[in-house]
Amino acid sequence: MTQESSDIRINVTEQGKVLADLLAQTRVFYRQAGLMIGAADQLMQRNGWDRVRPGYASVPKDARISHNWMPEDLFHFYKREDGRGGLLRPFYCVIVHNIDEPHLVGEPLASTGWIEFETSNAMEGCGDEAAHAHIWADSRRDDGQFIISLSKPSWPAWAQGVRAATTMALPLVTINTDDDMETKLIKPMLIGLENAMRKAGA
Repeated sequence: MTQESSDIRINVTEQGKVLADLLAQTRVFYRQAGLMIGAADQLMQRNGWDRVRPGYASVPKDARISHNWMPEDLFHFYKREDGRGGLLRPFYCVIVHNIDEPHLVGEPLASTGWIEFETSNAMEGCGDEAAHAHIWADSRRDDGQFIISLSKPSWPAWAQGVRAATTMALPLVTINTDDDMETKLIKPMLIGLENAMRKAGA
């Protein structure tokens, strides 16, 4: 015999209700961030760039055996099927937090830019962590200004084979619409990327 859900009565503690509401807000947050990634994909595809692979969330490697299970970010890297771009690979990323260096991410960020690799093998083998390149930027600022950072030994292991990273970021709360994303992030990135491609002869 089935029971209508409306007939079910359960007791909920006040603290439990608060926790459930917070978890519901977290689900909404990740859903909205995922929709932003989808919108970025459409904008990039319109300009000739396709995402490199379907996956777009990085979870700490020990997520299944420890408490570090929450995704750190949502992201996509992009490439051109015609080969233009050379060793430059653009990305769009929503950085939620950073497990290893939590002090580097005080609030969720929307970040974009491009990574310049030393070789094609380094580019194809690039780890997901490269989407966090902005938080390691030299003289970092999160106000929409691009920063060029040359790779250095103090960077994490993902930077092996990286020559430089040109990145920018804004607080995620400032990106409220697809138009915000296009005018504040994607369009400036594409203009800068085209200039960099011309200089690199790509």
